[in-house]
Amino acid sequence: MDRQYYLYQIRLDGTDRYLIWYTDDQDGFLLCAEARACCFDSAESARAFTAREQVNVGPDPAVLDLDEVQKWLEAATIDDVDCVLLLNAWNTFTDMAASTGRTFEPPDLDRIYEKLFWGNNLPPVTPPGEHFTPAWTDDEIRQLAQVMSNGLELMRSALPTAGDAG
Repeated sequence: MDRQYYLYQIRLDGTDRYLIWYTDDQDGFLLCAEARACCFDSAESARAFTAREQVNVGPDPAVLDLDEVQKWLEAATIDDVDCVLLLNAWNTFTDMAASTGRTFEPPDLDRIYEKLFWGNNLPPVTPPGEHFTPAWTDDEIRQLAQVMSNGLELMRSALPTAGDAG
């Protein structure tokens, strides 16, 4: 499979950042320096970089609001699990860890990941007319909150500090 690149907009700590995500045998993020993701303050500056580097990116950036994950962490209840948001965050954390060599993969939490996956109700795997709503235990919510907290910490460590972007 040939590596394909896409812009990926992330909101974290009130700041929008644009990264370059790729899909291949191992998905990940393009790195620029010191095992940190290439990071830009606008889609235009990210596209200017990819043009200079002759990296073709898809037309529209994917968007992930990690501030919403932080808000969820502040309440973290059984009744407000946004499976789409949290699965996208989990996958993003996994890809960033793989790219930067940082540790993220939570141990023995496949059942929680699977609940998030099935709770996305993706058309290719959800029969027409069906809808899966996961039932969560308090322990699973605590574990999921720890995964999200660890992932946010990973992202903060993997992104350039202010003034180091792009």
